[in-house]
Parts: sequence; C-alpha cells; structure tokens
Amino acid sequence: MAAPDERPELRRVIPVGHDFVRADGSSMVATSVDLWSTQVVVHVVVLVDDAEAAVPDHEARVAGGRVLRPGGVQLRDDVGTVYTSLGGGGGGHPQMIFSHQPFDPPVPVAATTLWLRDPVSQTEVAVAL
Repeated sequence: MAAPDERPELRRVIPVGHDFVRADGSSMVATSVDLWSTQVVVHVVVLVDDAEAAVPDHEARVAGGRVLRPGGVQLRDDVGTVYTSLGGGGGGHPQMIFSHQPFDPPVPVAATTLWLRDPVSQTEVAVAL
C-alpha cells in the first residue's frame, strides 16, 4: 500500500465491456477497471428499459414494484486478496445510470485475473490483468 503522503498513480485502465443481464429487465455493463497504486476502481453503467424507473435517488430506483440498485460489484482475484468497497458514486440520465466503485487494497502484482461479480444476477466475468 502507498504511503499516506504518496500521490496515487494510475497504473493501467482495462476495458471490460461485459453486460450482466438481470432478471428485472435491467442490465449492468461493466465498462472498465482502473488499477491505481492505492486502490482499484470499477466503472459500470446500469441500463434501465423503463425511463420512469430511474428517479433521482442515491440508494435505489423504484419502478413497477421493483427496486433497481445502482451498479455495485464484488471483486476477487486469483491470489485470494480480500477487497473492501470504499463506497462510490454515480449519476446519469433516466435510462443510463453511471457508477464508479473504488476498492481497497490495490491489486497485488502477483495477481493475473480479477473477477467482477454482479450480486443481482449472481454472475461474474474474468478480467485478465
């Protein structure tokens, strides 16, 4: 881990482009992963078919009795690193909710694969490092 006074360094941006299709009609597209010296940041876009489903709300969107969660992912790698979500943020227009989610610690040098898991669809995609 970097020293507290060390400036974070962007080491690599990895394009992902994987669509996690969800049973509620929405989908979450993992667009990229940023590998920083101090953390990992995952970028996703939640696509909503129903324009009324995406009301301004940082916690969830409600449409037709269903709750649409912002893009949240879980991480694991091939060396067993335990990743902790540091929160995140997002926004967008009614049918596209853009989100970023940082994780601690940074990906270890020994890791060769990072898996992104969508807890809603309960599916994952492998990202080669």
